[in-house]
Amino acid sequence: MNMLIKQSAMSLKKRKRRNDSQWHGGRGTVSVVREFSGQPTRDTRRSSPTPICLRGCGERARRPTSSASMALSYYPSPGEIVLCNYGTGFIAPEMVKLRPVVIVSPRLRKRADLVAVVPLSTTAPNPAEPHHCSFALAVPLPKPYDAPQMWAKCDMVGTVALSRLDRFRDGRVAGANARRYTTGKVSAAQLVDIRKAILCGLGLSSLTIHL
Repeated sequence: MNMLIKQSAMSLKKRKRRNDSQWHGGRGTVSVVREFSGQPTRDTRRSSPTPICLRGCGERARRPTSSASMALSYYPSPGEIVLCNYGTGFIAPEMVKLRPVVIVSPRLRKRADLVAVVPLSTTAPNPAEPHHCSFALAVPLPKPYDAPQMWAKCDMVGTVALSRLDRFRDGRVAGANARRYTTGKVSAAQLVDIRKAILCGLGLSSLTIHL
């Protein structure tokens, strides 16, 4: 009887070594988490140096991505001026900071979260090109964007997510502890000039006669 028990134990040890050998090879270790009856157990096996977690036991936590704490609660109309956060997901020489933009697209079907915009600058380009458009606002934007003349950089027209856009902070409401927000607006004629400059920036200046 004792001999049979010893033989069975030796057979189990050999089987375990054979199973383990299938996991060996390569460098580093893999932290593998498996669940048995709801109780997780952890084994260390040789393989890749990167810790992983099998499906069913929860995926490895991801670092949250940074995003601006801004978002319009409505779809802006063409000609409206709002703030756009170019600070995430863009690299120079693209726009890479908070900047006023003018809306140049209407709301389209199945496109409620995307907006075509043209960035604005308070600094005159040197030299000015046909894809630049200068205009003055009847009501200036809040500081620090309250320059008497603004320039639309129409060669940098782009489509951005609505979540990048926000209104301008314009002080506080008198007699209340609440912020006041506002947007700007270009005239219909100014919007036409901006769209003409967009065509120039796209190499389609011959089409400006149709606007």
